[in-house]
Amino acid sequence: MKLVSNSRGSKMYIGGFPFTRHMMKNETIYWRCVQFRAFRCPARHRQRRTTGMLELVHSEHNHGPIQNRRKRGTLKELMRQRAMGQLNRNSDNTY
Repeated sequence: MKLVSNSRGSKMYIGGFPFTRHMMKNETIYWRCVQFRAFRCPARHRQRRTTGMLELVHSEHNHGPIQNRRKRGTLKELMRQRAMGQLNRNSDNTY
């Protein structure tokens, strides 16, 4: 696990997959895969703020590990392809 913070927020990398902080409630931080919007990736983790302990909520990703950033403006096309069932999720390695 690797945690990276910048002015836009925090990212956590687990097994080569980036997660972003989705929400914080009481003593719990909820993390979700950065591909949630593009691929509706179900992968989630939960972290206890007091202990830092990471709990698995859903481990399966519906895409491969991300290597490169997606070009600006391509998310809309990706979402259109997903809606039409034309998207090959295993061959995409950009976010």
